[in-house]
Amino acid sequence: MVIVILLILFKPEQYMTLKNQQLTITKTIILVFCFLIVGFYGGFIQAGVGFLIIAFLSIFASKLMLVEMHSIKTVVTTIYLLISTIIFIAHGQVNWLYAVSLAVGSGIGGWLGSRFAIKVSEKFLKITTAIVIFLMAGKLLFF
Repeated sequence: MVIVILLILFKPEQYMTLKNQQLTITKTIILVFCFLIVGFYGGFIQAGVGFLIIAFLSIFASKLMLVEMHSIKTVVTTIYLLISTIIFIAHGQVNWLYAVSLAVGSGIGGWLGSRFAIKVSEKFLKITTAIVIFLMAGKLLFF
């Protein structure tokens, strides 16, 4: 998580040559391979997939704005979560009370969060994201 903070705030690739900032065929192939690995991990464990997606996009598709990275992350996770959800439902392994309350909370949070992300500046969004990631990393490390 701390590495993701550094990638979001400082975008180290911006200090490389301008040629390296373009999304080349090589970077595209590497990004596709990274997403394949993240997909396997996400389909199996899911924890922290959003951070991994943002990290890889920050490295290999640095011209994207953070709000664009979040929208890609949301679409990708929605697709694989839909598939895994269908499998869990088919095997009767869903606690519907928890699932519905989490879905409602996630829906409201997603709606508010996307409206917020579209309205604020890129700099403010980066700082807010970094603070949230920092607080989550601190909680995981110390509590």
